[in-house]
Amino acid sequence: MVKGEVMNIGKTKCRIAVALFAISSGLAVANPGDFDETYNGVGFTRDAYPGLDDRGDMALHSSGEIVTIMMGRGNSGLALWRHLPDGTLDTRFGGTGRVLPPTPPDYGGSQRITIDNFNRILFVGNGSAGHIMGRLNFDGTLDPSFGTNGTVQIPFGGTPSTVQGIAVQSDNKIVGAGGTSGPSRFIAYRLDETGQLDPTFGEAVSFSLK
Repeated sequence: MVKGEVMNIGKTKCRIAVALFAISSGLAVANPGDFDETYNGVGFTRDAYPGLDDRGDMALHSSGEIVTIMMGRGNSGLALWRHLPDGTLDTRFGGTGRVLPPTPPDYGGSQRITIDNFNRILFVGNGSAGHIMGRLNFDGTLDPSFGTNGTVQIPFGGTPSTVQGIAVQSDNKIVGAGGTSGPSRFIAYRLDETGQLDPTFGEAVSFSLK
């Protein structure tokens, strides 16, 4: 993706759609607001997957690949796709361009992803007692150097209701944020590169605004 383009994600029944629009006539081939036909020939892609929910997110690799995450209805499974900048599926990712990583049974809810400084993919969702985070290598395999077999559970009091965001610092530490209900609180936490909670951040586990 180049400056002057923006991506949008949508869902129609059992399909995931990634669209690329031109917003600057000086830098993009299409007119402002038109589909950019240099992306998959029509400006969007649609990939079939049964039972998609609408809780998704997307992120960009520094080399331009587009990563999308979606959850199946009723938390029936997690799916990630990666498209090349021209809109074709990236077969270096899971062999087909799609990955269905194993996650704990209570993983679900809202999804967030980001790309770290080594082109690894971090994803986070709700668990029954906190957030659950995973890290994928560039090829789509779970990174065994992160947490336990590639996933980490971040426990905190209350029932998780949302995942608000995830970001990676320049020193590779990972910051996550979300909210809980019962009581209602905002939670922020920081992990080191291996997935361990950083005791120098906040209250050793998280910083909470009550």
